[in-house]
Amino acid sequence: MKLEKEHNLPAELPKTISNSSKIIYLSAYLGIINPILINLFTPINSFSDPTDLVIILVSTGILIFLGYDISLGKNWARIVFTVLCGLGFLLLPFIILETFRMTPVVGFLSLLQAFLQGLAIFLLFKSDSREWYKKVKQTI
Repeated sequence: MKLEKEHNLPAELPKTISNSSKIIYLSAYLGIINPILINLFTPINSFSDPTDLVIILVSTGILIFLGYDISLGKNWARIVFTVLCGLGFLLLPFIILETFRMTPVVGFLSLLQAFLQGLAIFLLFKSDSREWYKKVKQTI
């Protein structure tokens, strides 16, 4: 496989890692949809405030970047993604009620996004993934 030759990776990525990457992309997509829905269903206009716009673009860009690097089998991306999601999960109880108060659709999509990110972490640390990353570490 081309990926293996370019990056000296052993055997193909397990499905757990490639599926995790796809889930991260889906989560990033929801990160774009949510502010649009907030603009449509609430008086808040996230896109008119430059700070909010930068936060939306940067956080979505980071998710896409990490999802891509995870799809290449990079362990550092797996770790960074896990740490950033962990920090986000710590803040979730403080913000989720407010998102449901804005509109239930946004609250539900925010919970779905958190669930997808948790699922991605679960897949990245499942035994198939852990074993694959161990093999990669041994070949470097």
